[in-house]
Amino acid sequence: LYLGVMVMDTKAFVVVRNLGDTIPAEELPLLFERFHKSDKSRSEDKDGVGLGLYIVKTILEQHREKIHVTSEDGVTTFSFALAAE
Repeated sequence: LYLGVMVMDTKAFVVVRNLGDTIPAEELPLLFERFHKSDKSRSEDKDGVGLGLYIVKTILEQHREKIHVTSEDGVTTFSFALAAE
């Protein structure tokens, strides 16, 4: 897991990178949907309800920002910016 933060002018740019299974391209837009789980093997009796990334997206939208995700060759990267006040 890699976490990077860089401050430029009035914004903090955050990058979270993880090595592991690549998320299929068709799943990427769904990751931020409420209750979505990309791992279909996770049933209802297991931990997690699929709200984490939805909450992150909602908070960022309140700050007029967006979160971006890429997943290629076993590397998944999430990036976003926030006002650095």
